[in-house]
Amino acid sequence: MDARPQPLTVVVAPSARRDLEDIWGYNAATYGIDHATSYLEFLQDQIQGLSSGPSAGRQVFDYPELRGLTVKRGKRGHGHIVIYRVDEAIETLRVLHVFHTAQDLSGRLRSLESGLDEG
Repeated sequence: MDARPQPLTVVVAPSARRDLEDIWGYNAATYGIDHATSYLEFLQDQIQGLSSGPSAGRQVFDYPELRGLTVKRGKRGHGHIVIYRVDEAIETLRVLHVFHTAQDLSGRLRSLESGLDEG
């Protein structure tokens, strides 16, 4: 008998989809299309992985309902922070944003506060 809980359904909000498109665009312009596509697939795999391990992320500052998971390909350098909310009642993990680690996360969240519910 398998006692592991069922994976959550991952929903990527329109705001996070725009973030991912921007990440791809920046990487395509800077490093080329192959790199951009590979990195986007890496991010999407990491996001999907949250479905069976939603507690991997940490609580985000003053937002107890939000969690953030830092995603990096290597141990050094920058990466991205996946901001998400878990709704256990409907077995859903909603990805709200994907920010670069060099961005001011607290400031970005404050500026988006009214839109965090919709994502």
